[in-house]
Amino acid sequence: MKPDSRVGNGLAEQLRDTVSFLIEQHRDHVNKRQHDATNAVSSRLRSLPRYFSKTSSSSSSHNHRTFKGIRPALGNELEVVLFLDSPGGTVQDYGLASSHLARLRKEPQITLSVCVDRVAASGGYMMACQASRGHLYAAPFAMVGSIGVLMETINVNEVLKRYGVKPLVIKAGKNKAPLKTLGEVTQEELKMAQDDADVIHEAFQQWVMESRPDVVVSKEWIEKVCTGSVFLGKEARELGLVDRVVTSDEYVAERIAAGDRVIRLIPYKGPQFGLNISPLDLLLSGMDAEGRAKIRGRIQGLGMGLFRCVAPMFRVGAAVGVLNHMASLQTQQGPGYSWAA
Repeated sequence: MKPDSRVGNGLAEQLRDTVSFLIEQHRDHVNKRQHDATNAVSSRLRSLPRYFSKTSSSSSSHNHRTFKGIRPALGNELEVVLFLDSPGGTVQDYGLASSHLARLRKEPQITLSVCVDRVAASGGYMMACQASRGHLYAAPFAMVGSIGVLMETINVNEVLKRYGVKPLVIKAGKNKAPLKTLGEVTQEELKMAQDDADVIHEAFQQWVMESRPDVVVSKEWIEKVCTGSVFLGKEARELGLVDRVVTSDEYVAERIAAGDRVIRLIPYKGPQFGLNISPLDLLLSGMDAEGRAKIRGRIQGLGMGLFRCVAPMFRVGAAVGVLNHMASLQTQQGPGYSWAA
């Protein structure tokens, strides 16, 4: 999963659906494996002589293959790796998104690993710190932290007064919208807005400290880390903001070398071109020859007629893509990065 860092992009909704899907599929898978293992052991014990009936069934339930010799697509323990790249955004969106990740982290037999290759700042780190214990990774030059709150606006009241324009602001409730664009902002209203920011900042700090139980929190640590500052990977590791300095590619390669099956999660948008193949079909197809033959038969059933219809569309799409890329090169200005809280 790689969430988009732009504000208003439905980040929380995207994570909600993804997390719910992973949790439900994992629960169903674990229940099914436990049920199949119980039935398999029961049938074995019934077929054995009486003096073999005390044989332990633990070795069968923890075997890497089923009793038919088929390697399952998923094990009882699941690790979800989140590739996070975000400078933060609104408190509401990122607070809700991090709550969804916390729900995934608390699920039994699921480990949430978070890899930060570029930046996880402010709201981005609010999400990153929800990684399971010991599973928050950052690249050497990744920027991590920015535990702070920013709220800014423009007030043009003095400019309007110079031109004889008097803004009229009508509100019910003295604490309503203390920072205005047109109306005059008093010192009391400024203090009110500052108090709101302090409350959010305190909640942010508590959220991080609860999510990083191995960090020894002290007054010096709070004064250094919880000031909105960002830290590179090595320093973030020394401060306890991350658990290890490693890139996402290195970590995934380690898991593959260890023999783990690595699967990339892609949002499913429904059957494409009449194939009627779901991601679970593709996942289960790797289990046995019958599943692979089933997928192959569906694809071959479409025939060459579909290819002849789609091929011209690909040629047109490629040409349009090249033209759009050339136009973007002509209009691109300024650096491709930005600082945000």
